[in-house]
Amino acid sequence: MDAIEASEAAVKEVIPRNAEFHNVLGKVKPIFGSFDELAKETYDFVFAMGALHHSPDLKKTLEVISQSLKKGGYLIAQEPAMPDSTSHEAYDFKYNIVEERFGLKIRNGDRFDRFYRECEYKSSLVHAGFDILLWDDFVGGIKKSAVLAELFKSLVFSIKRDGLNSTLQRFLRNYRGTQKVGPDSPDWQSDMKNATSKVMPKMTIARKSSACNTHHAE
Repeated sequence: MDAIEASEAAVKEVIPRNAEFHNVLGKVKPIFGSFDELAKETYDFVFAMGALHHSPDLKKTLEVISQSLKKGGYLIAQEPAMPDSTSHEAYDFKYNIVEERFGLKIRNGDRFDRFYRECEYKSSLVHAGFDILLWDDFVGGIKKSAVLAELFKSLVFSIKRDGLNSTLQRFLRNYRGTQKVGPDSPDWQSDMKNATSKVMPKMTIARKSSACNTHHAE
C-alpha cells in the first residue's frame, strides 16, 4: 500500500512510526509526493481522508486520481464541505483571515485550506470521469468507546516511546489548540469560527466510470 504525503517529515517519521505501531510496517510504503503525481492505471482503491480540500485545483487533482485508478477502481474520501449557497464574499472573508500560531502569522488563503462547496466536489468528480455512488454526511461511524480505546492505546505507546513528561506536554499543547473560542479569544479565532460554522464533514464513494464518454463534461 502506498501512503502518499506532501510532508517530508511525515514520510520519514510519522508514517513509519504509525505503521510500526499498527504492525503493518512491511505493507506500507511511504511516498513523498501529491495526488497530482500518480502513475496511471495503478490502483484499485484511492483513499483520501481530509486531503482533497488542500488541493489548489480540485478538478485537476480528481482527474489525476481517476487516471491512476484501474478500470472500475474506487475513490473513497472524507472531506469538509461548505453549503452550495456559500457566497464568494464568504470565501473572501475566510481566506483573508490572518491566523497567529506559535508567534507566526499566516493568511488563511495561503494554507490551501479550501473547504470547497458540495457542488464543487460533485461537479469535479463527474467531470473527472467518476460515478458517485455515495455522498452523505460523515457521522463518524465509530462508537465513542472505540475512539477512546484507540486514544488510550496511542497514549500508552507515546508514554513508552517518549516518556510521561514529553507526552503530557504534547497533549496539553494540542488541548490548548482545540479549546473553544470565548470572549477573550483573539479576533482571528472568532472570525474563523464564524467563517467555518456551516462546514460539514462529507463522505463520498466514487467509482471510475467504464463508459467510453464522460457526458456533459467539457
